[in-house]
Amino acid sequence: MRPHRAIDAFYDELTARYPELSDVAYEHVDDHDPCPWSCDFERSQGHLILCVVGSQSETVSDLVLALAQRHGLAVFCPSGPEIFCPVDP
Repeated sequence: MRPHRAIDAFYDELTARYPELSDVAYEHVDDHDPCPWSCDFERSQGHLILCVVGSQSETVSDLVLALAQRHGLAVFCPSGPEIFCPVDP
């Protein structure tokens, strides 16, 4: 699989706002405002899987969709299930 540079750009921008769980100090793991993830991401050259704590899903989903749009990435929400595709401006 060829690396998709948009995945890396999306990841960098997302984790600048909300770091991965393993990057948060142990004593702050249960504070879901600065880190809304329930586990670390699954990441490859072609995908990124995020698991959000339920109480933070609405807040995080807006950011994820905006970043995905900016980077031309599709988003699949299995709890929906819905697929959001990037739209040309």
